[in-house]
Amino acid sequence: MRERGFFLRRSGQLSIEFFLVLSIIIAFSIILYNVSREEVAKTKAVNAIVLAKNAVDAASQAVDFVALSGNGSALNVSVFVPREASCFYYNSSRDAFYCIVYSAALQPAVTGRQFVFGERFATRLPKYFGSSCAGAFPLKPGWWLLRVESAGNAVNVSCSPS
Repeated sequence: MRERGFFLRRSGQLSIEFFLVLSIIIAFSIILYNVSREEVAKTKAVNAIVLAKNAVDAASQAVDFVALSGNGSALNVSVFVPREASCFYYNSSRDAFYCIVYSAALQPAVTGRQFVFGERFATRLPKYFGSSCAGAFPLKPGWWLLRVESAGNAVNVSCSPS
């Protein structure tokens, strides 16, 4: 009878130890999950910035090529616009296209947005520069076909879903 009581106390101790170990494992799992979730959000934000930079750089290079090629030249370029970005605005003071990337993981920006500027145009743009891509509307995420054309002393950029 004495031995049976010993085993009952021992099994009670084992169940308490089991739950203590289990609670420690669950606590570490929660901490690791939160850390990894934050890192994934930061990685997605950086990925969106890189994709937006690639898109505006490709558009800038296409505009330079067409402007240098002269009247009647045209070029089609396919670019990918990430979901977190609103792209192809034109900044005349910087003489470049830019995108705005929105993400809560962007700590430096209080508003959660980051401006991503493309390369400066290598050439002075002709007097007339128009773009149906730039404006108040954001492009939907996905692949876009940019058509850059030179006509007279104007360079026009148009966008269509690819």
